[in-house]
Amino acid sequence: MDVKNCILTRKSVRAYKAAPVPKELLTRILDEARRSPSCANTQPWEFAVFGGQTMEEMRKAYRERFLSGVAPNPEIPYPFMAWPEPFRSRRMALSRKQYLHLGIDPDNSEQVKQHSLRGFGFFGAPNGIIIYFSDTLPAWSILDVGIVLQTILLLAHNYGLGCCPQVQMVAYPDIIRRLMKIPSSKKIVVGISIGYPDEEDIINKDVTDRLALDDMVTWHDIS
Repeated sequence: MDVKNCILTRKSVRAYKAAPVPKELLTRILDEARRSPSCANTQPWEFAVFGGQTMEEMRKAYRERFLSGVAPNPEIPYPFMAWPEPFRSRRMALSRKQYLHLGIDPDNSEQVKQHSLRGFGFFGAPNGIIIYFSDTLPAWSILDVGIVLQTILLLAHNYGLGCCPQVQMVAYPDIIRRLMKIPSSKKIVVGISIGYPDEEDIINKDVTDRLALDDMVTWHDIS
């Protein structure tokens, strides 16, 4: 797949087939993602890749934690409703669009809860990737994590896989640390659900919109 097509056709996948991704393919994706640029070639990222029993234990623990009413506590703060305008409106528009697409009544708390549970179950993905780095690094290093994250998403799409970057996957870092032995000297940044997309599921038939280019670009001395 050429780069342009890969970028234009990638989407967040929220339903997966049960088949796990072979370790050889996950290794290939991460090995190639190592070529991502980083500030002064610091390469701050580290990865915890999981599936099988670890995935099932994570899913179970996350669902129980969410249903018990424990608030998410990601190590990169995620103030759910604190986005300023116009960003909050964009966020809420996405939620409304997804609910409409799935036939969810936003005023029906049980339907909304079940939708959230699907996310805290990592959309049924057979595998996941946690990206973390040393807590001694400067804030700038989080940009490097964003770069390698995008590289992984594109490589996975190129190889016929689907991904969804998820704050929900890092909502309860103590569970991750317990299951994957990640030391407290590391900061857990983001998770990725990864697997073979279930394209028959209605949730994967929705594609998000993007702003018009004129809404985000100013030109200076360019003719």
